[in-house]
Amino acid sequence: MNVSSNPLEIIKEEILSSVLLYADEIQHRMLGGDEKILVLMVFFNQESSYFEIRNTHSGDLASEIF
Repeated sequence: MNVSSNPLEIIKEEILSSVLLYADEIQHRMLGGDEKILVLMVFFNQESSYFEIRNTHSGDLASEIF
């Protein structure tokens, strides 16, 4: 049973407790003056999905999740 009341933590727990976990990373270049590159990182299983958008390409998020 889940004791957390934070929806994001509940989703992360559901994903991490699954037998099979999928992950993907997509880079997107923003148009404009500075042309920033944003990175969409997605973790999902058959029941849940969790994503974050960051302005850096780094393994930090994967380390935080796992």
